[in-house]
Amino acid sequence: MIRPILQFPHPALLKPCDDVRPGDSAFIEELDALIETHYAQENCAGLAAPQIGISKRFVIIDFSEKKDKPLVLVNPVITYASQDLDVEVEGCMSIKGVQAKVRRPAIISVKANDRNGDEFIMSHVDGFMARCIQHEVDHLDGRLFWDHLSTLKKSLLMNQFKRRYG
Repeated sequence: MIRPILQFPHPALLKPCDDVRPGDSAFIEELDALIETHYAQENCAGLAAPQIGISKRFVIIDFSEKKDKPLVLVNPVITYASQDLDVEVEGCMSIKGVQAKVRRPAIISVKANDRNGDEFIMSHVDGFMARCIQHEVDHLDGRLFWDHLSTLKKSLLMNQFKRRYG
């Protein structure tokens, strides 16, 4: 079932999420809703559970051309982040109409579970995938992309957002 994507300043976007517990009976239904919602959006590389009102630690990432390569990360933990940084423009489905250059580690490693609960590790992930994982894991920690900006830049973006959307 496609769910609405919550918009800033919804409180669900600003608080850390709980781990998915093994045997969580509602999890698969919630994951399927996240996947369906993700694929219903245009230009959506990834989506985190809190963006559809589920305060649990799981995300979906798929920026493949055919939208047929879903990467599900359950209870993801970034285990390595390089000192080398990349700066790229980011936006967010929950902060429509606002983008900014965000500095993030260029290479990461992440440990997570798949939809069946099996643990896996993605080592030395770089490029757009590394950026997507970091962006979505931030959502699970109650952070938004503009939290990586200076106080002045964040304030300017928030004012721009408020002018557009009240």
